[in-house]
Amino acid sequence: MKKTLLLLLSICFITCQKKITGISQPNPLVTQAQAFFTGVISQKLPLNSANFRANQVRAADWDEAEVRSLSVGPAVVVPVSFQNKLFVATDLAGSYLFDLSRITKLVIFKNALGQYHYQVLTLIPDSSSILHPGTFTGIALTEDWSGNSLIGPQRIGQPLAASGTSQRPIVADEFAITTCDDISGYNYAVGDAANGEAWEETTCTTYDIGGGGADASYSSVSSGDYSDVGGGGGGAASTIQIEPPTNPIGNIADYFKCFTNVGGSDHTYTATLAVEQPDPGSRTPWGLSGTGSSATGNPVNVGHTWLILTETTAYGSTTRNVGFYPTGLITPLYPSNQGELNDDEATTYNIALTITVNNAQFFNMLNFVSQGNNAGYMYDLNTNNCTTFTLNALRAGDIDISTKTGTWLNGGGDDPGDLGQDILSMPLSSNMSLQTVSNYHPNLGSCN
Repeated sequence: MKKTLLLLLSICFITCQKKITGISQPNPLVTQAQAFFTGVISQKLPLNSANFRANQVRAADWDEAEVRSLSVGPAVVVPVSFQNKLFVATDLAGSYLFDLSRITKLVIFKNALGQYHYQVLTLIPDSSSILHPGTFTGIALTEDWSGNSLIGPQRIGQPLAASGTSQRPIVADEFAITTCDDISGYNYAVGDAANGEAWEETTCTTYDIGGGGADASYSSVSSGDYSDVGGGGGGAASTIQIEPPTNPIGNIADYFKCFTNVGGSDHTYTATLAVEQPDPGSRTPWGLSGTGSSATGNPVNVGHTWLILTETTAYGSTTRNVGFYPTGLITPLYPSNQGELNDDEATTYNIALTITVNNAQFFNMLNFVSQGNNAGYMYDLNTNNCTTFTLNALRAGDIDISTKTGTWLNGGGDDPGDLGQDILSMPLSSNMSLQTVSNYHPNLGSCN
């Protein structure tokens, strides 16, 4: 043991020596670029009040600066880090949000006359760029540090349609108007998802800083440089994602064993269709705040649908909450995984439809739900998600709730947003009651 310890100490000593003697000096281009940019921002030019992003606390991350060969020659590319967790969205990328700190770059370079220029590039990927993160396609905003446009917004490449297979054309003029007038985003409060802030900005204010044709000294990186600058959707994207269950039901037979299958009027059975909409009051299949997946650090919330099952007798009530989840992470690009049942007694809803049923209907639902833990029974974002599974469980008990379907990147299907709105508008039969305020719904009842 002593010899081994001495050997390890020797290796550590040698390694540390190498690290000390191997420290590289800063690239002189980076040092010069930093000095130039420090002089620019020291002028304290007024910020564009219409540009939300430019008015946020942000800084160039010089420790991560790199020198890259672009069409204008050697250029220093510096990530721009925002103090708050800010995200932007575009309809060219389906259900994805993009972290501004991952898609905003400061680019500094010299023109043909040896004069320094800089641009702040915000490269918002489209769905094609997400699928092929090494190549940038999407929206490119070219601005100064004050948030004024140096070049009009550009649409690079063509996006994939919602199906992820076909392409749709984009008219440049219509795109530019839309981009300039409306950029939406979300300020995600880490650890406090419910207190995030949605925002919009009107940007692309014209600002002549040598960008016009009269100034021959002005030059710019080209659209072909954007991939080299670091544009691409892979690492910056947050999207619809379904997390594994937090309280999985290991033995569903044991979980349901306190229910008794008794006919007649002395036993009452109800099934409550509980819905947590991502954006309460909206059909949107995903939202930007609230609980659900946003509580895990992802600002995209997809909501949830599950069943609250109750049997009531003269001796009391038995209640069980059960929802359907994947055993591993699900996204639109990886939509399927082994299914698993979860105890959802701690999940909140904003809409709940309670239906009184007979014992036969009730136990047919239990039998359907019980297959959710079976090996090979798959959760699928498009064809068998939590909403689909819950609706099919009700159908097994002869309760058919019709709902519209939503769409997202690479597919679509049943979703809590549409289901909630359809429940609100449906006529209620005599055995139904509706709640729109979340109530306490713990599991009740125990048995041997």
